Amino acid sequence: MKTKKNKLSSFSLSELLVTLIITILSMSFALFCLQYIQEKFVQFKVSLEHIQAISQFERFVWKDIHHYPHTALILADSSFVFTHPFKTIEYDIKQKKIYREEQLILDEYDSINFYHSGHLITKGRFDAIAIYLTPDQRSLMYFFSLPKSVQLYLPQ
Repeated sequence: MKTKKNKLSSFSLSELLVTLIITILSMSFALFCLQYIQEKFVQFKVSLEHIQAISQFERFVWKDIHHYPHTALILADSSFVFTHPFKTIEYDIKQKKIYREEQLILDEYDSINFYHSGHLITKGRFDAIAIYLTPDQRSLMYFFSLPKSVQLYLPQ
């Protein structure tokens, strides 16, 4: 009498190694992609936070310049002040950071210039602010106290 032997199909050692190598390669590629996406997400988040800080700064300065029609803009040693008969708002400049009423509103900029009648000033009244956000001076924001003063600062 013949007996049937049940033979189970199985992997050989070489097949197992090939499967492990393919699995390891696919996992390392997936981890590399995940790390790349996380880095890009962090860069995007930092960029978005910086853009939001700049936007908040723009809103504050724009409101303070244009909210009061007869605001005196005075530049002192490390601050600039918006004075009005009813309210005074002070912006402090400390270590490349700008504070408004003791609240940090802009934490990174390269340089800031103040102008009066088209001339660069270091103290006194001013009618325009130029803020360079990057060292290559491509990112620039201007704020004017009077709409007609824009003509003084346009390239000729």
